Amino acid sequence: MVVGSVFAAIGIGLACGAIFVLRYRSGASTMLMGVLAFGWASLAMVGSMLLALPGKVGSNRMRIHKGTVTVDAGRDIGGLPTSITGPGVAAEGEADITVSNYLPSMFLFAAALGLAGLTAYLYVAGRATPVGALFSLGIAFCIGSWARQARPPRGTA
Repeated sequence: MVVGSVFAAIGIGLACGAIFVLRYRSGASTMLMGVLAFGWASLAMVGSMLLALPGKVGSNRMRIHKGTVTVDAGRDIGGLPTSITGPGVAAEGEADITVSNYLPSMFLFAAALGLAGLTAYLYVAGRATPVGALFSLGIAFCIGSWARQARPPRGTA
């Protein structure tokens, strides 16, 4: 839920940025296509997450540890310690969701086609530069790749 909310906020912010550029800037723009492509990809990811949620949950575990907790900072910076130990609470959870239908994949494929179509329209209308259009088409190709990866395993749908 938290990850989806963050991606939704990012996507909405980028979509507002694209609308701002479309409204207040005339002529071709590379920035418009970058903002539009990343916003479109973020919102496509959120949509596919929502469609995948009703899937089968394989495991749903939560572990809580109270007392002395060690937190790892991840990397050594100038010889400083990479972990902090002290009193506290550590929580760890996981959930495996099995995608059991084609809806997330079809949604991502439609999003890829929509972005490619909008990119072609904006390029023909003179609102996108060639570099911006190619960048946006590259992001549309990536979304199409996600669609292929979002298909359920054979025999489950």
